[in-house]
Amino acid sequence: MPEPDGLPTPRYVLSRFAYLRHDGQSLVLESSLTPARLPASEGLLALLHRLSRPVSLAALLDALPPASREATRNALDLLVEHGFLSPADGTEADDAPSLSTWEFHDLLFHARTRHGRTNAPIGGTYRFGAEMPLEVLPPPSPDRVPLPGHGRRGRMPLSEAFERRTSTRDYGGEPFSVADLGALLSLAVRETHSQGRRRRPYPSGGATYPTGLFVLVRTCEGLSPGAYRYQPADHALNPVAADAEDIETLIRDGARAAGAEALAPILLVVTARFARTAWKYESIAYSLVLKEVGALYQSLWLAGAALGIAVCGLGTGNADAFAETLGLDYYRETSVGEVLIGPLPTGRTAPAS
Repeated sequence: MPEPDGLPTPRYVLSRFAYLRHDGQSLVLESSLTPARLPASEGLLALLHRLSRPVSLAALLDALPPASREATRNALDLLVEHGFLSPADGTEADDAPSLSTWEFHDLLFHARTRHGRTNAPIGGTYRFGAEMPLEVLPPPSPDRVPLPGHGRRGRMPLSEAFERRTSTRDYGGEPFSVADLGALLSLAVRETHSQGRRRRPYPSGGATYPTGLFVLVRTCEGLSPGAYRYQPADHALNPVAADAEDIETLIRDGARAAGAEALAPILLVVTARFARTAWKYESIAYSLVLKEVGALYQSLWLAGAALGIAVCGLGTGNADAFAETLGLDYYRETSVGEVLIGPLPTGRTAPAS
């Protein structure tokens, strides 16, 4: 470990991609840079504390009692070999240009949901049993709102819908109607059943379809302002009790996230009932949920292009505020996407019916 006389002694620091977690009955040290896992003994924990700041490994060893140097040297060799330590002089490792844009959580998510850097089981392991857990959703309300279908609207070649697809953040003077909303959800989200299997216009890992949709209405011709849960199998809206000011805040937050000045008539909030996917898939459940959200976004965008409806998907939202507003259990059903919809701005023509 010590360098030859006359040469500079390199300093190391704990990698920003390293982390400790509880695994069963013990702590383990892991990193997104390696599949290696090291048991975190009390001695290793004390060593990691010393390495939280740049330090010369040779100087660190010299400061130890002679009896503990060999074991510490072996531990340091393992930490360096597997990338748990990074040179503190900016020469490589954490400071490599290819790593500079990776944040801790992004690389961890990527590494742990792909083969190569994890020894954990990945895929359809059915670790909670072969039967999907029973879900208890609120029964249909007597005040539920049946939605119209799309009829002959939206009959456009797919290639043209791709060409028209764009994010639209402003809106025209024409009112957005329940017929527009019904047509959009009918084309993009509505659930059908065939040969005992349910199907939606977008794919889902294992056909588990964890995604749900809430409709937060500010203004819509033929539909009262408020919050609704969309029932894709019935193509209907189930009213949900929610404070009007909180709904307005969520819609304003959506406009802010989109960089839009105008408020959308409606904010669609995509939720995920995580257990629907996690009961079957191990290590990749949340990854599959996000892939499904992307597919649903594209479905809404293409349907919007075909129907002449302004659609803008958002990159983030406030999951805690949404759960509190709708009275949801954050861990049972959480928001994972948001989409603003409304009438096309003046001057943008809708496709002919």
